[in-house]
Amino acid sequence: MTFRRLSSLLLAALMLGICAQSASAQKYPKLAPYEEIRWNPEVQIDGTWYILRSIDELPVVEMVAFAKRQYGPRWEKRISEDLVQVLTEMGRAPGETVRLVVYDWGTGQEETFDDVALTAKNRRSILDSRRTEESKPAAISTAQPQDLRRALDDFRAALDGRWSYRHANRADFVTAFSDLHQKVDSGISINEFGIELQKIVSLGIDGHAGVSGIDLPSEGYLPFLVEPVGDRFVAFKPDRSGFLVDGFPYLTKIDGKEVSDWCEVASSLEPKGSPQFVRRHCLRNLRALDFVRGLMSLPTEDVVEVELAAEEHANRKTLMLPVAKRSPTYGKWPRGDSRHLDGKIGYLRLSAMDENAVEEIREWMPKFRDTVGLVVDVRDNGGGSREALRWLYSYLASPDDPPRAFTAAAYRLHEEHQDDHLAQRFMYSVDSKEWTESERRAVARFARTFRPEWDLPEDQFSDWHYMVLSRLADPRIYHYPRPVVVLMNAKCFSATDIFLAGLKGMENVTLLGTSSGGGSALSQRVGLGATPFRLRIGSMASFQSNGKLFDGNGVPPDVEVEPVPIYYIGGEDNALEEAVERLHGR
Repeated sequence: MTFRRLSSLLLAALMLGICAQSASAQKYPKLAPYEEIRWNPEVQIDGTWYILRSIDELPVVEMVAFAKRQYGPRWEKRISEDLVQVLTEMGRAPGETVRLVVYDWGTGQEETFDDVALTAKNRRSILDSRRTEESKPAAISTAQPQDLRRALDDFRAALDGRWSYRHANRADFVTAFSDLHQKVDSGISINEFGIELQKIVSLGIDGHAGVSGIDLPSEGYLPFLVEPVGDRFVAFKPDRSGFLVDGFPYLTKIDGKEVSDWCEVASSLEPKGSPQFVRRHCLRNLRALDFVRGLMSLPTEDVVEVELAAEEHANRKTLMLPVAKRSPTYGKWPRGDSRHLDGKIGYLRLSAMDENAVEEIREWMPKFRDTVGLVVDVRDNGGGSREALRWLYSYLASPDDPPRAFTAAAYRLHEEHQDDHLAQRFMYSVDSKEWTESERRAVARFARTFRPEWDLPEDQFSDWHYMVLSRLADPRIYHYPRPVVVLMNAKCFSATDIFLAGLKGMENVTLLGTSSGGGSALSQRVGLGATPFRLRIGSMASFQSNGKLFDGNGVPPDVEVEPVPIYYIGGEDNALEEAVERLHGR
């Protein structure tokens, strides 16, 4: 065979290989279910960043492990830009929509987004963002003092210049800034620096505030979950199949230390919001057992000693458990969907204040028209938007009811905050053209008696803005005149606080359970120099009708009902039973 002939054959083979490779690449649609992705991994959905947990029940850790084996050093690029290809090659080819489970750093809860569309627009947005990032200097990965000082300057400027809750309590931020400057000068790792930033922002009451990008270094985790019941703590298996020991539901000590001592140490990483907010987040932090052990100067071991108690405090049991290698997850509780309960009671389950909640209301309220009462269950609902409140209120309010003003807020003055900064929260100033005449009268009535517990500095905040509820003009809406009980707990937060406040005091509506977490801030994110950290802080100060801030207080129930221990493992739901009894008039 001549050299020319051999060259031609090689060239043809090469071209066939290129064409085959190109065809192979083109057979996968270029789509994505989120607008941006960066590597924790975090994804942006509707403008908000979340840590991605799973896609269509596929854990992200499994997808990452596959991509590293399959694509080598280009694994991150493949997941970011060619998600459909990655999922398909894993045998998990997606449909037109996917189900995303994410973790919201601000609320400390997992959230689920169902039926998220994969779009070419999202994929283009990811590609454009990656190209922009690649043209920027890389974020520092080592702790150079000059870089950390610049990041600390950015951090302090954001807290002092644009944080709505900077002066809401008497926290000594000045000393905290000074102490961290000294630690930077003495030498500190970049992750330790991020943790110290988290501790500083946690001196305030803003439940949404936090620093993303930090890692709580822990080799070992608690092998169980913990939830509160009154002033006690219940320990149960991560799959909720039972208590650690039958008949001993209450956790009293870990490694010989009272649970309250562990919570006090873990609270250094959580904003000083309401007591129920702090307790809830401290319990979540306890899962990083070895990290909290370090804060308490306790040794790290492969086992953990726990002391349990029966209903009678004196009856105790101690056992040794192997430390877990991964953190257990809570998920939303209770599980279950909207449905009819026995005795012609409607049960509307809203696990998140998202577009699915609106659809749930639209779908189920017509089905509940002939019920004798309605339970609305928002327990463990970490928030979202205020649309669900507007829709449910429209069913519960009589056509003759005047508009209902129930909350006031003001935003921190800053060059990035425009006059309509609170419009996305359906909040407007007294002289806004958005009001109808009847809504304007409702605002005037509210303003005459509203007395905030915190006098906002006049030179730092806007005029007062108000939210008013009026019945929506939609032919599907009817008036539901029967009694309604809303189930709530400390994991109700953010838009769910607003939801509860909007319904509280309505005729025939009873809030039942335990006080909500308390948080309303209209968060914003701020980059911190060349570090990988991003600061999240509130831009508005938000108040209830009684003048109390949402942050630091929460919304109290009309009827307080603590859960019984077996509720957390799928047993008696005493709050739901109490609600049904009340709706039947017993």
